[in-house]
Amino acid sequence: MPGQYVVGVDVGATNTKALLYDLEAGQVVAVASRPALVHHPQPARSKFQPEELWQGAAACLREVMARCPRRDAVARGRRD
Repeated sequence: MPGQYVVGVDVGATNTKALLYDLEAGQVVAVASRPALVHHPQPARSKFQPEELWQGAAACLREVMARCPRRDAVARGRRD
């Protein structure tokens, strides 16, 4: 049976990153990153647009999943 993989996504204030990890080999398979667009509507104020954060995360996920050797990937989530 082919290896098992996990994807992690980190949406931060400077960039969004995604990482594909091979659990059996213990190795990172792929990493992708996109800059976070910070808007400054007023001096000393910063804000993010949710759609831009989502687009960055989706782009990172597409990039790392394109390098995943398995095509029968499933999604599983956990919320603490």
